[in-house]
Amino acid sequence: MSPLHPGAVPVLAPPTRADAFGIAGVQMNVVAFADNVDRIAGYMRHIRSRFPWVRMVLFSELSALGPRHEAEPLPGPTEARLCELARETGLWLIPGSLFEKVESRDGSRTVELLWPGQQWQQALTSFQAGERSIRYPAG
Repeated sequence: MSPLHPGAVPVLAPPTRADAFGIAGVQMNVVAFADNVDRIAGYMRHIRSRFPWVRMVLFSELSALGPRHEAEPLPGPTEARLCELARETGLWLIPGSLFEKVESRDGSRTVELLWPGQQWQQALTSFQAGERSIRYPAG
């Protein structure tokens, strides 16, 4: 069996169960000083058309704006663009974390889960050492 050439995408068979929930993880080259949301959009549109059984796409840490961007209040302009992208594609989206500007400090990292028409977020500062899960707040 010959290896695929770099950049080739193997054709995968779709899941056979109707209730399958496909998840795609994207590890892309993140530009540290630039907005990467348009590149995220390109990946999501490609995944939606090429792999229609995928329901959730996740990106690596700080993918949307890179590690050297100014913190934004949440909700904010980048979050609005990502929410619109989730609505447009119909995919759940975990865009990696964003630096959140809050009154008491600047630069708190926040992780978000966006899905068509909805969103949820949790600041990474509220995680306890050794925790492996995020708890959805009651109420």
